[in-house]
Order: sequence, then C-alpha cells, then structure tokens
Amino acid sequence: MFNFKGCNCVACRQPLKPEDDIVVCPDCGAPYHRACYEKLGRCQFEAQHGPDFEWQPSPEERPAPEPEPQGTPHDQAPGAETDTYCRVCGQKNAPGAAICENCGAPLGRGRQSFTGPYLDPNDKLDGISLADWAAYMGPSAPVYLLRFKQMALTGRKVSFSLSALLFGPLYFFYRKMWKPAIASGLLFLLCNLPSVLILLAVSENPLFAGLSVGTLTTLTYVASFVDAVARIGFAMAANHLYRRDAGPKIARVAAQYAGAQDRQLALNAQGGVSPIAVAFAIAAFSGLCWLLTSMLGPNVTALTQFLGMS
Repeated sequence: MFNFKGCNCVACRQPLKPEDDIVVCPDCGAPYHRACYEKLGRCQFEAQHGPDFEWQPSPEERPAPEPEPQGTPHDQAPGAETDTYCRVCGQKNAPGAAICENCGAPLGRGRQSFTGPYLDPNDKLDGISLADWAAYMGPSAPVYLLRFKQMALTGRKVSFSLSALLFGPLYFFYRKMWKPAIASGLLFLLCNLPSVLILLAVSENPLFAGLSVGTLTTLTYVASFVDAVARIGFAMAANHLYRRDAGPKIARVAAQYAGAQDRQLALNAQGGVSPIAVAFAIAAFSGLCWLLTSMLGPNVTALTQFLGMS
C-alpha cells in the first residue's frame, strides 16, 4: 500500500499536494483532485473496473516506503494502542481516527481498516483479498485473519477458540455458522437426553416408568464425558470451520458484485455476527425446558428427593 505523496491526479496529471482536496475512486483507488473528478463525473478507468483491477501509480510517482515501526504489536506494552493504516492509500493515522488524514477514506466502516503493518488488505487468503475477508467478518477480522494466515502457512486445521469452548453452539450461531451450530446443538441435546429420561422416570411419568434409573445414570456419566470431549473438539476446530464456512460465501458475493463498494456493502450485510440467532437459540432451549417441565410425572416428592441426593 502507498500514500499519494508525489502522485499525479489521474485526470489533470498535476502533482497531488497534501493540502489538496483529494478524492479516491471507491472501485479502483485512482486519486483525483475533487474538482477534476466532479468535472469528469466518473472514474477515468470505469470501463476497466472489476475484481482484478486496481489502480497503481507509475514507478516514478511511487513514493519511497516509510520505515517500518520498530517492533510489532506483540512487543508493545499491554494496553498500548496501535496506529491505524488506511486500506485505500496506506497512510498511517492516529489511533482512533475516524477518517484517513491523507485521502479522507473512512476508517473502520465499510472498507475495513487494519491495525498494524502486518496485514495488507491486498494480500489474498484462499484466493480472496483480506479486504473482503475483513468486510465479511467485521471488527474482529484482524484477529481471525492472523489465525487463518498462520493456519495456511503451517497447513494445520487445529486452532483453539476459547469462545467456542465457553459458549458451545451459541458461538457458532453468533458467527452465522449454521451447520456447525445445528450439529453442536443437537449433540448437546443428545448428551443431555439420559438426564432428562431420569427426571421423567423418577417422577413416574407413565410413558417412562419402566426405565432403569441405574442404567440411565451410567449413560449420564458416559454422555457427560462425550459432551466434554465434543466441546473441546469443536473449540479446537472452530477457526478452521469458520474459515471453511466463510470463504465460499465471500466468493459468491464477490462473483455477484464487481464493484468494490457494492461488494463491501453486501459482505457487511451477509457477514458479521447475529445476536438474533443467539436469542432464537436460547428461546428454543427455554421452550424445550418448559416442555420437559410439563411432561414430569405426578411424583414430585420422589423427584425432589432424588435431586437432593444427587
């Protein structure tokens, strides 16, 4: 990435100065004086716009690269803020800046910004630009992209996710990974089925009165072990599952929208997180608990005593 210091306006070919009012084509990144762009009414490279086209300055216009900051974000003191690099022009901005001080592009909205010099939005992962990955995943994108890039370099599919371990199926619903969410949710319910059957048998529900409480208790221990192993397994595979789930979705959106701005907006809308899905999952589980309560047998005393002993 580069800034526009030393570059010429694409329309009038006059040098762009820091004090000039500069606008950038949202599709290809070509820089203009605002007056020149408004006079044209469109980008000069409009006919070439597409997923694979990006404006580049001529070699004589390209400024010398600025020296890299000493150290990496991992070397910084805890709590230290990192500079924000604009994904349009590469300008380093102050932490928390809302717009790029060089080209005026928004930081952290629409076209995702990146913290630190170690993520170049033009790099590709699984054939998809990091900018498109970031637009789909939202504010947590830098964290996930670093994990994905490490997994791609090492060829490993295992990468631990604490959130998946703590929240189980709710994590996958939150990240819009519907297949893993449903699979882990059904496994969770299945592992808790022996405990449910014990409650129904002890409370003397006529449909389950013949079940052996001892056998069900043994099954409960086995199911608890299986649930713990499955939860750890999903936590170890969560990042791989997210990468495998998100990649095809991003590719489909990229195929539908050639324009960068439209593509970014579509990725923002289809990706991100879904608190509504989490609320729906919690409501569904609460409904199952209510259904269980309504199915309990008449012997509440025996059920209370059993729960007290356990």
